Amino acid sequence: MQEFAALKQRAEAGDRVAQRLLAETHADCYFVNEDREAFISTMDMRKRGLSDKSQIGFLEQATRERIEQCDAVDGGGPLDPLLAGHWYAEAAKRGDLAARAMVRAQVLKPYDPAETEQLLEEVLASGDPAAIFYFGATLREDAAVTSGEPTEALTTGALATWSWMVAACRMGYDCGPTGRVMVSNCLDTRRCFGEDMDTHVLTRELPTDAERRELERRVGEILGLIKGQ
Repeated sequence: MQEFAALKQRAEAGDRVAQRLLAETHADCYFVNEDREAFISTMDMRKRGLSDKSQIGFLEQATRERIEQCDAVDGGGPLDPLLAGHWYAEAAKRGDLAARAMVRAQVLKPYDPAETEQLLEEVLASGDPAAIFYFGATLREDAAVTSGEPTEALTTGALATWSWMVAACRMGYDCGPTGRVMVSNCLDTRRCFGEDMDTHVLTRELPTDAERRELERRVGEILGLIKGQ
């Protein structure tokens, strides 16, 4: 509770990173705090669909820790559904590139090619692992840049999202087994293997050697562009 109170205080004081982290916290805890019984029931249903004991154990641990986390968020009571978006927007206004990517993704319209190129250049120049991760996580194939644009090779195709996210992980973004990324992946998709994201993508999301080689090529290109800034 003290950690959440301190985070909220920093966010309200204008700290853009704290604002993004607070937005993440509200997003993670909205369903948990809105209907605790429904959340637990959903996790129990997902657990029944697993047969591997290690996956079951990881899901149980992730469920307990998410409940403990959300108990500290405004006393564990229901949350305003607009708060996550509000804090992402506040962080974006103050220059947080990760939050800007998220705000852009929440607008249900095709991405503007020029805006995509500008954001990509700013993300690469920042060298910020969070910005790299969010930029990748919010790419959508059906709303990417048009053919021939300078950003096309880095923002389109089935591997675009994975490439940016893996690059961010290799830059130090928390993609470990117990970090927010993989815990949320477990809770949301029942893929509870207790492994880091890099390993998960290469061993479970990409079934062919050709896809894995292409991912490594793309990740290398992204990391090379960041170092070349």
